[in-house]
Amino acid sequence: QTRTFVVTGPPRGAGALCSHADGDTESLACNTPVDCPESSRAWSYSSRYDLQAGSAIDINFGRSGLVGYNYGPLQIDVRFDPEEVICGVRTDANQPFTVVYYDTTARRMKFIAEFPASDEGDRILYFPAVSTEFGLLAWDSTINSNSIHAEFLACSNVDCVGSWGAYGTCSATCGGGEQTRTFVVSVPARGTGATCDILDGATESQPCNTPVECPAPNRNWSFYSSNRNGLQFGSAIDINYGRSGVVGYNYGPLQIDVRFDPEEVICGVRTDANQPFTVVYYDTTARRMKFIAEFPASDEGDRILYFPKFYSPYGRLIWNTTDNSNGIHAEFLVCGNEDCVGSWGDYGPCTSTCTGSGQQFRTFTVATPAMGAGAAPCAVADGTRESRTCSHLCQTPISGWRFQSIGPVGWDRPPADIQFGRPGLVGAYHRALRIWTQFPESVVVCALRTDSIWPVKVWYFETTQRQWVLHTTVPRPTAAGERIVTFPQFAAKIAGLSWKTTVGPPPPTGFHAEFQLCP
Repeated sequence: QTRTFVVTGPPRGAGALCSHADGDTESLACNTPVDCPESSRAWSYSSRYDLQAGSAIDINFGRSGLVGYNYGPLQIDVRFDPEEVICGVRTDANQPFTVVYYDTTARRMKFIAEFPASDEGDRILYFPAVSTEFGLLAWDSTINSNSIHAEFLACSNVDCVGSWGAYGTCSATCGGGEQTRTFVVSVPARGTGATCDILDGATESQPCNTPVECPAPNRNWSFYSSNRNGLQFGSAIDINYGRSGVVGYNYGPLQIDVRFDPEEVICGVRTDANQPFTVVYYDTTARRMKFIAEFPASDEGDRILYFPKFYSPYGRLIWNTTDNSNGIHAEFLVCGNEDCVGSWGDYGPCTSTCTGSGQQFRTFTVATPAMGAGAAPCAVADGTRESRTCSHLCQTPISGWRFQSIGPVGWDRPPADIQFGRPGLVGAYHRALRIWTQFPESVVVCALRTDSIWPVKVWYFETTQRQWVLHTTVPRPTAAGERIVTFPQFAAKIAGLSWKTTVGPPPPTGFHAEFQLCP
């Protein structure tokens, strides 16, 4: 079986290349565990009607086959000795049929597959592998004018395949709880295949929410309501759980806030409010309030809602309307310190494309800043840049370039040497052009520097076979100008380039090309 690698998004700028080239293929063996049908199994049959003349109990391929009446179900079965793993059936029947098998654990026949009518003739049909001592095929109607043949496919033993599922919901929203996951056997062992080490349906647990501290009950809230009449009777400024709660009017925003002392890392809120609300906090660096999360209305009652962590001395909840008939309770969740997380990006392009050294730069990016008094900061500041030297070795041909053109070289430009810094080579329109160079000794080539506006083929001369070998094709550039194109390296003493056609207009200075030598 073969699959193809498809590049859906090519790299841009200093982006990383894909691990494979677009169009690369790879193969793997298939049907290796599927043994070809045996020809010695003895079938038995049952039918509501007698079979026609010339029928045969044994319907293996190569035998006379079995012929049933044009109506009435026909059932044929075979016993496997010893018990075998079955995964398919070979048949030439043109009528729909059903496959069942005997389940030794349940001690009854079980359906495994149903196949439609077909005029394809002799064919193999696969179904999920089963381990059984008895298989059966059944036709509701047999209108075959020719005899029916059928053979089960015996497959290799199947090893058990299973895996743990994802952990479920934590039993506690704060202060530490427990969550459970279940082992699921997706493919049971068949035949003498290896069994799974863990039983299907087995469970295991782990602690959860241990770093989430439950809300402190002694925070003092303050409030603000745009309704001039203030809060309804029975309201309380402190809305921690266990208190009477705050009740707002049926309209007009209600705003409650709390000051954390000392400054704390906050990651969620516990509330029983049934109206949508917004969470904001005070950013000490920007010196202003910042939005962090918005939650929809809910009838779930007492619940905990999480949002990205913030480190602040001051938090606020805002309701646009509060029509709670009961009091509103709310408490922020204090979470553990958050260490800084950051990393260096990839190096960008070299500032020098050829001859001499240049520089490449990369930037350190802080993905998660440190939060909390004891949190570890990043060793490098966000946005820090660092550089390294880079260079490309430019090819300097000893003998210069040679060329061959089907037509004349146009524009009266010198064709002999097309290195950068020279006049360059200009080909006539609609003409094939070939150029090559000879190195003083065998070198390793891994790239081409060129300003050609046409697709270019890269060749090298194979000295053993004494022939030219096409190594790669450099596509037409997306934009005009000098560029370096890399390709798998090759070693050679003679290398060349060819253009199938040179349609213009060419660059005013002609086109240039130089191979890049690699270690």
